[in-house]
Amino acid sequence: FTSYAKYNYLVPEAQSLTPLRKGTERFLVAPEEPYRTFVFQPYASGFDTIPQVAAGTLPVMFLKSQHLSKTLFECFIPDTKYYPPILNALGFLAPRLGPPKADTIWVYPEDNKSMPGLMEVPQVLCYQDETGGLDAIAGRESARQWFGSLARPATDREFWLLDALPDYLGLLVVRANLDPGIFFGELERRKDAVKRAMDLHYDQPLGTGARVASDLRTAKGTWLLHMLRVLMYDETKNSDRTFWKFVRGLNQLVNTQSFTNADVIRLAEKHYGGSLDWFFRQWLFGRLIPKYEVKYAIKKQSDGYHITGSVACRRVAKDFSMPVLMRVNFEDGTTTLVRQRVKDGSRLALGPFPTKPKELIFNELFSVLCDAKVKKK
Repeated sequence: FTSYAKYNYLVPEAQSLTPLRKGTERFLVAPEEPYRTFVFQPYASGFDTIPQVAAGTLPVMFLKSQHLSKTLFECFIPDTKYYPPILNALGFLAPRLGPPKADTIWVYPEDNKSMPGLMEVPQVLCYQDETGGLDAIAGRESARQWFGSLARPATDREFWLLDALPDYLGLLVVRANLDPGIFFGELERRKDAVKRAMDLHYDQPLGTGARVASDLRTAKGTWLLHMLRVLMYDETKNSDRTFWKFVRGLNQLVNTQSFTNADVIRLAEKHYGGSLDWFFRQWLFGRLIPKYEVKYAIKKQSDGYHITGSVACRRVAKDFSMPVLMRVNFEDGTTTLVRQRVKDGSRLALGPFPTKPKELIFNELFSVLCDAKVKKK
């Protein structure tokens, strides 16, 4: 690479500098890994290094620019509000995914690129709190320390995973560190993007790769990962442990070999404990999202209370079926989660319950990307 002389550079791997004429210099980088994309960050004088620690032991070096301030930029984020979301994001992901490749993370306060050891998170940023703001961006860029330029998709058909996984992990950071309501609101926003594409007839299956616009790949892929997480969720223990094992396996898979969608599916099936052909057939290789019409009633029988009803499923193939998570709220204030696989024409049969149910929340935790109209009879 050739650039202006007397700059500092954040570059992964070994490097050597050679001065050239006219105030330029050439530096040679000898990476030990087959990077898919390669990013370096030059910066001039006027930066201080502020050392911090994330996840107890991970050194994080913040480059503080003397040229960024509230005086010059209305949307400048002060250090006291800028550092914690980044440290918290790394602190959330590192225990779940294992240590990142780089021993030290350098944080540059502009742009939005990343490499192992380099995170770019803008410190001048106008955002709305209800979108997750800096926490969402910090989560996404932190996730790219594990799922970034070292990932090796075999073809463009795997691009969806590299777009969606940092986005979804960033939302999980928001859910853990900020507010679950914002997490679900952001899923709704991505659902709206998918529906707009459907209305305009330019929606494409995720598995068609580069033919799908990157923003749509991100929105649909984020929902696919969310539904997969809910499938792996143990409602009896309130545990996401299986999903995180899967994501940790993905980190090993995508960064050590050329991978295909088939490899991702096999890994998901290993952790799910069964075939997921039906799931990926719809959400990776299919297009439309279901529209449920649910009618239910609460009835008392000799063995307790039952919830019975019917489900109509529109807008998808007749054989489409999905396990749907539902929450039963009881009149005494308690709740329970139940799961039932439903398709067009399915009958709801939940119970018996010793306490009288008050209502049924269909599609709890947004277990399915869908529209749903629910009516209590």
